[in-house]
Amino acid sequence: MANKSGNPSVYSRALVTFKIMAAAKNISFATKAQVRIAGEVYDVESNRFLGSFEAPTMVFPAPKDCKGMCLHEVVGEHARDMAAAVGDVMRKKLAYMARGSTSATGSSGYSGSSANLENTFGFVFRNFKTSETHEITEIMEKEFPKYVRTLPPQGSGPVLRYGYVTRAPQHKIYKWMNILLADMGIDPDNDVNITMRGTEVTIEKLAGGVPKSNTSPRSRFR
Repeated sequence: MANKSGNPSVYSRALVTFKIMAAAKNISFATKAQVRIAGEVYDVESNRFLGSFEAPTMVFPAPKDCKGMCLHEVVGEHARDMAAAVGDVMRKKLAYMARGSTSATGSSGYSGSSANLENTFGFVFRNFKTSETHEITEIMEKEFPKYVRTLPPQGSGPVLRYGYVTRAPQHKIYKWMNILLADMGIDPDNDVNITMRGTEVTIEKLAGGVPKSNTSPRSRFR
């Protein structure tokens, strides 16, 4: 539902599914509750399988001959510990996927796709001429590395919203946008305000800037 809202800033990038497997192992005077948590990650847009993960096995003490509801109660009492373990594994997993990799299994030891996760940036252009907005978005689509696709623009006149899907990270988008504006004769330090809040990017033109013919080599965006 978030990805159909028309607001790129709330789009989800990945879907995570996981399952909890609990087992009881009786010892002479008590029971050990063993818990395994394993899951998979999918690209939300394409339903493409991205990789799998497993949290470290956790062991909790339980009363002797504990099983059934007793086992569920023991495991439930440690829900916060399990959530923290899964959260830590997923933080590392998603960070690794967002960076991308050149092999199926990277240095982190996680298995999965080598492709970066897709980022959906919501650009808001304020006070730009139509010709300027066309110039900016055309360069973004043709020259920015790791471009995937664009979403239908919304608004008109002085405020235009533009959804931009890419596998490039946030800091690269910020860097390339500053280079692009400078090449167009728009001073990023004086002529515009660029505000980034997560994947929401607002570019407000204050003054100056006339679109120029693009004569710079494509390698300027790195």
